[in-house]
Amino acid sequence: MNRIDLLWLIEDDPIATIVAKRFIIKSNRVSNIVTFENGKKAFDGLVKMLGENKLMPQVIIVDINMPVWNGWEFLEEFHKIDFPHKIEFFILTSSLSPIDIEKAKKYGLENRYLEKPLDLERLDMLFDTLDNQ
Repeated sequence: MNRIDLLWLIEDDPIATIVAKRFIIKSNRVSNIVTFENGKKAFDGLVKMLGENKLMPQVIIVDINMPVWNGWEFLEEFHKIDFPHKIEFFILTSSLSPIDIEKAKKYGLENRYLEKPLDLERLDMLFDTLDNQ
């Protein structure tokens, strides 16, 4: 089991954030969790960390439907920047829209599409996919 030093959770719903954080902690596979309430704040944080040469997240779990910047806007802007190392992305959403599933394919995330609410079993499966790469 590989340990994740830094995981970012981008989620606007405070209850969903609490639930996801609880399971992430319970998985005992993540050292640090940072949360953001929208894609814009997360993107600004990434750019700042990149400029300061700080530890970047290894994993980002992003909600699709959020105010300010949604998950798709965050991913669109993220892919415009050349980051020094690979960041693994997962989508956490309540949306089963075929349009959203098609958008996930654009980013190669169709197999990394998690329905809310997150639970420990699905989270372990998510981490197992990282271990098997």
